[in-house]
Amino acid sequence: MSSLRLPRPLQLLDPRCTDLLSWNIQTCGKYSSSRPKKMLQSVMVPKLNRMAIRKLNNRYSWMLRFGSTLVEHNHLGSTDSARPAVVTMDSLLNKSSKSRDDIDTIVKLLPTTADKELQREALLLLLQYHRYEAVLHLLETKTRDAHEDSLLWQALVLSSDYEALKSYASQLDFKTRRLALSRSVHSLLSLKRVKGSLLLWLIVSDIDFKSLHLLHTRNSSQHMAVLYGIISAVDDIGQICSLASQFLPKDQHENFYKTVSFAVYRLEQFDKSVRLWKVTPDEYKTSTQLVHTIKALSYTQMYGKAMLLYKDNEPLHTPRVQRAMIPIVTGLDYRDEAFAITEQLFKDGIMTPYKSLRVLETLLKDKRFEEFDILSEDYATYYKKPTPMFYNVLMKRELVKKDAPKFFEHVNKIYSSGLKPSGKTFTLLLEQMAKKGSITTAMSLFDMLSRREKGLNIQHATLILKAMKNADDIDTLPKVLSTMRKLQIEPNDKFRYALMELHYRFNNYSEVQKLFYEESNHNPDQKMHLLLMKTYLRLGDLTAAKATLEATKKLFKSPPKVLYSELEYYCSEGDFDSALKVLNDMNTRGYKITNKHYATLMHGYNSHKQFENTLTVFNMISRNRVVLSSYTYHELLVALIRLDIINNKNLQRPTQVVDNLMEALRQKKLPIDQMLHFKAIKPLVSAFLKHYRPAEANRLMQNFKVLRPDFDVDYNLNFMKEELKLYALEKDWKSFEIVLHNFQQRVKNTMNETASAPKHMKKIYNSVIKSIYCYYSHVGDIKRFYLLFKDLIFVNNFTFDSKHLNWVVRRFIRQEQTLHYGLYLIEKKLIGGEISRRILRSINKRRAEQNLLLLVASSKGPYKRPYLRTGYLYRQELVNMLYAYIINTRLGSKRSGRDKLDGWSDPYLFLREKYPKLIKNLPELRSKLSGGHKRR
Repeated sequence: MSSLRLPRPLQLLDPRCTDLLSWNIQTCGKYSSSRPKKMLQSVMVPKLNRMAIRKLNNRYSWMLRFGSTLVEHNHLGSTDSARPAVVTMDSLLNKSSKSRDDIDTIVKLLPTTADKELQREALLLLLQYHRYEAVLHLLETKTRDAHEDSLLWQALVLSSDYEALKSYASQLDFKTRRLALSRSVHSLLSLKRVKGSLLLWLIVSDIDFKSLHLLHTRNSSQHMAVLYGIISAVDDIGQICSLASQFLPKDQHENFYKTVSFAVYRLEQFDKSVRLWKVTPDEYKTSTQLVHTIKALSYTQMYGKAMLLYKDNEPLHTPRVQRAMIPIVTGLDYRDEAFAITEQLFKDGIMTPYKSLRVLETLLKDKRFEEFDILSEDYATYYKKPTPMFYNVLMKRELVKKDAPKFFEHVNKIYSSGLKPSGKTFTLLLEQMAKKGSITTAMSLFDMLSRREKGLNIQHATLILKAMKNADDIDTLPKVLSTMRKLQIEPNDKFRYALMELHYRFNNYSEVQKLFYEESNHNPDQKMHLLLMKTYLRLGDLTAAKATLEATKKLFKSPPKVLYSELEYYCSEGDFDSALKVLNDMNTRGYKITNKHYATLMHGYNSHKQFENTLTVFNMISRNRVVLSSYTYHELLVALIRLDIINNKNLQRPTQVVDNLMEALRQKKLPIDQMLHFKAIKPLVSAFLKHYRPAEANRLMQNFKVLRPDFDVDYNLNFMKEELKLYALEKDWKSFEIVLHNFQQRVKNTMNETASAPKHMKKIYNSVIKSIYCYYSHVGDIKRFYLLFKDLIFVNNFTFDSKHLNWVVRRFIRQEQTLHYGLYLIEKKLIGGEISRRILRSINKRRAEQNLLLLVASSKGPYKRPYLRTGYLYRQELVNMLYAYIINTRLGSKRSGRDKLDGWSDPYLFLREKYPKLIKNLPELRSKLSGGHKRR
C-alpha cells in the first residue's frame, strides 16, 4: 500500500486537507476520528459550503473508522506527499491561533531551542497562557541575561511568589535591577497585567528606596517613569490605591499617596488627580496632594470646587497651597469669597510684587476702587519699600478718579523715597497734564525727556498733542514735530489720529485730509475714517462724506460709533427718515441711545428750519426721562426763538431769554410738555452771584420754585448750594443756618448710599466752603469749622482744590488763636518744598533753571513755584505770622498770653518738633530770628 487513494469527492478538496487526511489514516489513530472532520471544516473549499463538507464527512466516515483501527504503518512504503510535516518552534509561534496541544509542544521544544529570540518569544507566550511553572523551571536552572531576568520576574510576580522575587531582585546591582524593572513592567502592561506590574514596581522600589520616598530622590527618575506608565494604563486610579493598600504596610501609605499624586499631576491627568483626592484616606492627605488637586481643578477651570476644597482643608494650608490658589482667584476675577482669599494672600506676602500689581490693575480696570484701596494698603504694609511701579498703579487710579492732588502726592512719594521714576511714571504725568490741558508744564517735561537717552517715545508725543487739544494751543506743534524728526521717532496710528483731531479742532481741514491720504498711513483705522467724514461734513462736501461713510461700513462692522456718524451724516444732509431709521436700528440691536444722539437730531432739525420737529423730539425725550444736557436746552431755546415764541434773538444775553421762557411756561404758551430742569437756569444764577447781584439770583430761584412746585429743594444739592451762596451774600445767617443743616444732612445720607460721594460732591463743597467759613466766623465758632474741615479732608477724603484750600489756611494763620489750625493743614496737606527740589533736580540735573515749571497739583493748571518754597500760599505772610507768634510768646505779651508748649521752653523748638517739614522749609524764619537777636 504505497499510497492511499481518496474517493473522488474528497479529491476536490484542498491538497493540504487531503494530505492531512491520508496521513491520519496511515498513522493509525494518532488522532481521534473527529479530528479530520474539524480540520476539513477549517480549510477553505472552493465551490463547497460547510453543509456539503459535512455530508462528505458522514458519507466517508467508514474510512475514518477504518484508519483508527490500524496499527502503526511505519513499515509501509510511502511517497513524499504522504509524509507528515516536521513541527518546529518557529512554525508553532507563527500560527495565528494556538491550541492547548500547541502550547504543550512548545513546552517540550523549549529546552532544545537554541535561538534566544525564539526562546524569549516562547517564554512570553507561556506567560500569556499561564504556564508559569514551565518558565520558572527553565529560567531557574540556567544562566540568565537581562532579558531573561525580566522574564523570571514576570513569572514570579504573576505566580505570587514575592519572596523569591525579592531574593532574585536583591542579588542584582542597582543598574541591572532598574533595567529589568523597566522591561518587566513594560511587558506586563502589554499583557494587561496592571496588578502584577504595580506589585513588581512596589517590591523593587522598596528595595532601592526605603519607605517609597521617591520624590526628589537621587536616581529615582527611571522608577518614576515606570510609575507614569502604570498610571497611564489604568482608567480608575482607585484600583491602584486599593491594591497598594492591601500590599504595603501602613507606615508606607503616606509616601505612596504622595508619590502617586505627584506622578498623576506630572502626567496632566487632572481627572485622576481629583479622583485620587477622593479615594485617599484623610489621615494620608498632605498639603502636597492638596496643591496638586487644586492645580488640577484650576486647569479644568473648576474654580468653585477648588474654592470649596481650599476652605474645607484649612489645617493643610501652607504658603505653597496659598500660591496654588492664585490662578483660582484670578479665574474668579477676585470677587466675593475669592477677594477674601486674595486679601489674605496680600497680607501674607504670598503673591509676587509683579502679580500683586497685576491684581491691582485688574481691579482698577473694573473700577472696583474700594477693593483696590484695601489691597493697595496690604501691599504697602507687607512691602516696606514699594517700587515705582506700585506708585504708577496708584497714579493711574487717581487718573481714573480724576483726583489731581492725590495723583501728584504719589509723584512726590516717588522722589521723597529716593526712588528712580520709570518711563511709565512720566507717561502717567503727561496723561494727567493732557487731561488738565497743562501744555506749558507738559512741554517742560517733554523737553526734559527729549534730552534723556531713550527717554522720549511716541506715546509721550501723542499725549502732548492731546494736551494741546485740551488747552486750545497749537503753537507748540512745530517744536514737537521737529523734535520727533531729530530723534527719529516714527509716528504710529494713534499719533496720526491725535494729530488729525488737533487739526480738526482748529479747523485745519486740509491738514486732516493730507494726513489721512499720506503714503505712510497705509492702513487707516475706523476712527480716522469717521473723522475724515466729519471733515467733509464741515466742508459741506456731502458726496465725499457719503463715499467715506460707505467705505467705512464696508471695511468695518457697525458698532455704535459708526451708527452715530451715520446719524450725523443724515442730519447734515436733511434725510431725517434715514436718521430715524438709524435710531430704530440702534434700539433693535440693544445699543444705548443717549442725550448726544437726540441733541444731534435736534441740531439737524434746527439747521434745516424744522423747528416744530425739534420740540417734538424734546417732548419725546422728556417723557422717556433721558438725562438732558445744556446742549439739548440750547437747541430747544434756538427752536423757541426761531418760532418767535420767545422774542429775543440774541443768545449771547440769556437773561431775558430765560425770563421769557419761564413766563411762557407759567402761562402754558409753549408747545412742550416738560418743565425745565434746575440746571437750565443754574449757570445764570451762578453768574448773578459771582457778580454780586443776589437780588436777581433770588428772583430767578423763587420763580423757579413757583414754576416747579414738585421740585424738592431739600433734596437737590445744587439748589441748596446756590441758596447758601445767596444767603451768605445777603448775610441772612438764620436762613443760611437752616439750609446748611439740610445740606449737611443730605451730604451725610449721600455718603451712606455710595462710597464715591466725595468725588461727585467735590465741586459742590469747593464752591460753598468760603460761605460756610463766613457763617462760623460770624457765630464765633471757628474751632467747629476747623473740625468740620479737617474731617472732610482726612476722614471723608474730600478733595479741595488749591485755591480754596489755601484761602482757608490763610484765614487760619492770620489769627494767633487759629494759627495752629493752619499750621497743621500746611504740615499735612500743603508742604512740599524738599520734594519740589528733588523734582527740580530730577527734571533738569545739568542746569537748574529757576523758572522751570514744577509738577504740583492745581485746579487752574501749573504754577511757576512749588508749594511753600515759592508757592501759591503767601510765603512772606506765613513767615511774619510765625515770627510774631514766637517773639510774643517769648516776651510773654499780654496780647498773646502764654501758650502751652508741651514742655518745651522755647516756642521755636516747639514748632520745629510739631511741624518739622514746615520749619525745615522756612530758612527765612531762622535767619529773621537770628538777625533780631543780633540787633538787640
